[in-house]
Amino acid sequence: MSLQKNYIGNLAPDSGVAPIASAVVIAENDQRAYLIILNNSDEAVALGLGGSPAELNKGVIINPLGSYEMLSGQNLDGEAVEMICVSGGKAVSWQEADLVSS
Repeated sequence: MSLQKNYIGNLAPDSGVAPIASAVVIAENDQRAYLIILNNSDEAVALGLGGSPAELNKGVIINPLGSYEMLSGQNLDGEAVEMICVSGGKAVSWQEADLVSS
C-alpha cells in the first residue's frame, strides 16, 4: 500500500500587521505544506524565514500589494515567519495548508 499526499486547506485564512521591529507574525506550524503571504499595504514588508529575524531591505521582500508563495519541498519549513516594515502596522494576510497522508 502506498501513501498518497494531499494538500488539505484546513487552516482558515488569517491576517495581521507587519511591525516596525522584527517580530513573529505567522506562528510555527510543523505540519505546514503550503503558505502564501500577501502584503496588502502601500509599503514593502521584509520576511524573516527559517527562524531568522526579519531585516529591513534584506532577504525576502514583498513589495506593496505583492505576494510570496512557499511550497513544500522547495522553500518551505514549519518555522515561524517574522516580519518588519519601515513604519509598522502594515496589513498582511496569509493562507496555509497542512500536508497529510491518506
